Amino acid sequence: MAQAQLAELKLERDRGLLIERDKVMVTFGTLVSESKTRLLAIPKRLSTELAALNDSKAVEVELMKEIRRILVDMEKPLKEKRGKKNVDR
Repeated sequence: MAQAQLAELKLERDRGLLIERDKVMVTFGTLVSESKTRLLAIPKRLSTELAALNDSKAVEVELMKEIRRILVDMEKPLKEKRGKKNVDR
């Protein structure tokens, strides 16, 4: 029974359905670190532009645009990897 389960797990790993926990942790750690760095850079990058705005709604809009840009950029590698997986099947 244990051998059958091991064989099934190996097959799933070979098909790309399972990934090693350590790889997930490293990838997740990198993603969190990059997110933190890019988000913490927003005030310095936008401070001059935002200081010139007199409307709080305009400030909110500019902040949201920048946050969305960062999140979309960070999502691209994940989408590319997903796309490669779908092509391989």
